[in-house]
Amino acid sequence: MLARAVTTMLFSVLTTRAFAPPRALARFVECVRVIDAPELARLRYERLPDGKTELVVRIDGRGADAGAMGTRTRAVSKDAGPLASAVVVRFRAAGAYPFFGMPMSELTDRHTSIETLWGGSGRALEDALAGARSGEARVRVMLSALEARLASDRVFEPAAAATVRRATRTIAAMETLPRVDALAAHVGLSERQLRRAFDAVIGVGPKHYLRIVRFQRAIAMLRADVPRPPWGVIARDAGYFDQAHMIAELREMTGRAPSELARRLAERRRELALRNP
Repeated sequence: MLARAVTTMLFSVLTTRAFAPPRALARFVECVRVIDAPELARLRYERLPDGKTELVVRIDGRGADAGAMGTRTRAVSKDAGPLASAVVVRFRAAGAYPFFGMPMSELTDRHTSIETLWGGSGRALEDALAGARSGEARVRVMLSALEARLASDRVFEPAAAATVRRATRTIAAMETLPRVDALAAHVGLSERQLRRAFDAVIGVGPKHYLRIVRFQRAIAMLRADVPRPPWGVIARDAGYFDQAHMIAELREMTGRAPSELARRLAERRRELALRNP
């Protein structure tokens, strides 16, 4: 799957594959996905807020075009145009910061070209990806570039990066989401220090990150292949104050009413089932 991508062509003409990163990158990269079509296909790039950054490459007859899609605070849906292949590197939460040489807050809610971020190295990566003749070859090119970046002297390493990674693991393991002051105390920082650390490493502050986690917990319940629980149950289990609170936040973050969002997620399940019988 191309990071929430949907196509206007028949799903059977597309092939999608996911590749696990090598050990050297596994702490930072969740997976690399490749999508190929036997002829140019029009795709839409759709992504909900998830606290993560992606490096997206589209390849067509003219070459490759790569860019970073930073952490999203609102859903995005855009026409990716006609392409023959695409590669998406999905970074883990708090995993993208070493590769882009700047605080991640500078990439939040933005698409930034790899040439802007890496200069000549970015252009060389695009040329190498355009010249690769298979999905596997493109993945090798991409992973090699990321490994080289990680080993270079240009790695961006905020002092509190390890603390932020610890904080995200703590949040993921908690059934009830913590308050920001409690999270700061747990990891040994002041609230101000924690906010600055999250901005640099993830791209949003801890309060907004917790909001995204709560949103994703609600989305997970809507995506589950089981009858949808009552809205009040989803709100309670995801950590919202009440159902009205959840409805307001879902609308703000996606631009859709909860019922409309649930229908769209169900459509996505059917689309993926057609693409992956």
